[in-house]
Amino acid sequence: MYATAGAGARLHGWAGEQVSKRQTLPPIIRALRVYLVEYPRRHLQADANRLAVPLVLVFLALSLLLRYRVGISPYYAADASGARIAVLGFCFCVLPLAAPLLLLTLLGGFRNRRPDSRFWLICVLSIATPFLNQYGAFLLGAAAPASGPAPTLEPEDSWRTSEFLRHNGYDLRAIACYLAAPVLYWLATPSIRYGPFFGLTRRGFVGPAYALILLMAVPLLIAASFRPDFLASYPRYDPGIVSMPRDAHFWHAVATFELLYAIQFIALEVFFRGFMVMSLEPYIGSGSVPVMMCVYTFIHFVKPMPEALASIVGGYFLGVIAFYSRSVLGGVVVHIGIALTLEFLSFLRHAGVF
Repeated sequence: MYATAGAGARLHGWAGEQVSKRQTLPPIIRALRVYLVEYPRRHLQADANRLAVPLVLVFLALSLLLRYRVGISPYYAADASGARIAVLGFCFCVLPLAAPLLLLTLLGGFRNRRPDSRFWLICVLSIATPFLNQYGAFLLGAAAPASGPAPTLEPEDSWRTSEFLRHNGYDLRAIACYLAAPVLYWLATPSIRYGPFFGLTRRGFVGPAYALILLMAVPLLIAASFRPDFLASYPRYDPGIVSMPRDAHFWHAVATFELLYAIQFIALEVFFRGFMVMSLEPYIGSGSVPVMMCVYTFIHFVKPMPEALASIVGGYFLGVIAFYSRSVLGGVVVHIGIALTLEFLSFLRHAGVF
């Protein structure tokens, strides 16, 4: 981790200039001001964002209304046909990408570079990734033939296979999907291989500032832990758990899950704040942030509504920070910190500690 004494000096370019103007502030506070005030201010003043960001927020507000008030869910029962899941799920994954891109087109967002084969590859990968991640298990379940009873397993084998996959299947699939897209684009685009891999760099990263952001979020997380929908969804290891088993297998499984759960957020940040924001930038400039924000919010529609609302705020700020700092490490720190704090609080709540 960087020493806090030189935090301001490590912010590059425009951010460094802004920090140097406020030398009377402590280094961490200077960095925090750049991340949460100067970067968003600069973003809203760039390109067509002064109009595009509010319109994208209106689109997301209407989408949230349809999802949580009207009850139009993008997720389907496991016994639905594979064709229905494929068609409706595909439309659900296309919408949050196509809508902001169409809006930016109308606002002149492609003035610097017209769509080409690389742009369409980015679009395909940006649709395929959430589709396979969110609907892959449904499609496999719908396609699996119902042929006879399931094989009998010994207790130890059952824990090693069915239990492992049941608890970790989503995280394993998410890690694979979120990393596959940037890796494929990296391999298909030689010109981008000379720099860091989609924001995996310490440049522009001031760790203590992100630790402070995480600390400020803790009271909100504690308040969320008292909501019934929170307790129905967390801990992610086994939503709705009502007691804490003490056997060794249980805690080994929990530790394995939480490790993969944390790794998933590294892959998620590389995909959303790295791949989507940075690969779309040559075409639509800083408009890549609200486009990413739409896709990112839609994958939270399976979560409680407060979490979906929070994903809009978090998606925007982490996207803006990644866009200007060129680093996704801050998002990794905040995301893993919030996720594991929610897990810890939910275990305590289900155990009746508070």
